[in-house]
Parts: sequence; C-alpha cells; structure tokens
Amino acid sequence: MTHLQTETPLTGAFNRAALRTKKLSRARDEDVSNLIIRAFSRYDIGNRYDVSNIVNHVTHIHEVETKHPFPARPSSRTAHVLVTGWGFRSQILRNGARQITDVIIPGDFCVIADLERETSSYVEACGPARVAALDTDAMSDRSRSLVEHARRAQQGEVLFRLRARLVSLGRRNARERLAYLVAETHARLGAMGLTQNDTFDWPFTQEQLGDMLGLTPVHINRVLGRLRDEGLLVVRGRQIVILDLANLHRVGEF
Repeated sequence: MTHLQTETPLTGAFNRAALRTKKLSRARDEDVSNLIIRAFSRYDIGNRYDVSNIVNHVTHIHEVETKHPFPARPSSRTAHVLVTGWGFRSQILRNGARQITDVIIPGDFCVIADLERETSSYVEACGPARVAALDTDAMSDRSRSLVEHARRAQQGEVLFRLRARLVSLGRRNARERLAYLVAETHARLGAMGLTQNDTFDWPFTQEQLGDMLGLTPVHINRVLGRLRDEGLLVVRGRQIVILDLANLHRVGEF
C-alpha cells in the first residue's frame, strides 16, 4: 500500500487518517487527499469517525472555470467539497446589482439548493476551482456519519457568518467591515492550514469586495490604504500579509 506524504497534522485524527489512506485512485492527487482529510478532521472530535474512508470514495474532480456555477446538487448519496480555489454565494437584484453573501474556501461544501436554483441566487467559482465529488452511499457508516455531521456543522457556520455580515452592513463603518472580513478569512484559512506567517491568498478584486461589503471599489481602495498606513496589513499581489493581528481584531471587533 502506498501511503500519503502529509503536511504537519492539525490534529491527532488527521495524522492517523493520513497514515492509513491510499492515494486517490481516480483523482491521483495527494494535495486533494490531504485537503479532504484536514477538512473533515476538524469535525472528528474524539476520533469517533473514519476520516480515511472518506478520501477513498472520491469518484472524480470537477474542474470549474471562473464565474461558472459549482456542479453540486443536494443529495444523500453524493457530497461535493471545494478542494482548490474559491467560491461565492451571491444574490442578484433586478437592476443587476450583486450582493455576495458568503465566501466558500477549500474544505467547504459547495451545495446549490433547489430553492436557490429557482431564484436569483448563485454559487459560483471565484477564479479556477476544483470540486471533489464524494460517493457517500458507498462509504462505511462511520464515514457517512462524519460527512453528515460536517454538513450540519458547516450550515451553522454559514448562518453565523451571515449574521456577522448583517451586523457589519448595518453597524460597522467601512474600515471596520474590511478589517472584520480580513480577520474572518484569516481565521477560516488558518483552521485549514492555508496560512503561513499571517500571509494568505486574497483573490478578490475591489469590485468583489465592494459587493461583499456594500461599498464602492474606490472606497475599498481608500480603506485598504488606510489599513496599510495604520500598519495593520499590506496587499501584495494576490496575497494579504497581516502585520498586526491583535489590532486588526480590535478594529474589526472580531
């Protein structure tokens, strides 16, 4: 059996699962395998489930082009997890204006509910993305239970972020909104091991940030400059470097 070469484990569950897991037979991608193990190990408190069995049931990887919808319908037999790239959940108004309501990062489920398909709601890729399809019907009972547990947990996390975004739009000024978004994204990526020395990917345009925070691109640019001048962060290409995490949390009340 060929074992995975894993990164530094985030939990004991991650370490034990990684050592037991074969390479993906169809996807043939160690990075995908490691990402899935990290994603589900977050919810395996007490090692009650079988994380390694989940990786063995990746049937294929969807390649999704930027601005294209994720190929993910809700199903009791299949689960879809973003493994590379980013996504948006958004609502389009009649006048064409868009409100981005949530950001999807690697490790998140990217389900498009039937109700969303019937309205002007979209779940789409922000840049090129890859989505792993998991055959939950073929999993062991312990692994299937973990997938369902993770689904419920992530639904709660989405609701929490929606409430936080509502507070930002209603009660925070532009500087505080952007500081909170950066701190929130940093925390989410950190939980997946996707940050390094407070540096992480930041693929958003100023127009997209405006659609998240209810601000104009010009205002976004001005606020980013202010946060930089305050010594809180700096944008370098498609990455953000946080210079003062504690004060960034303070400004955003994160």
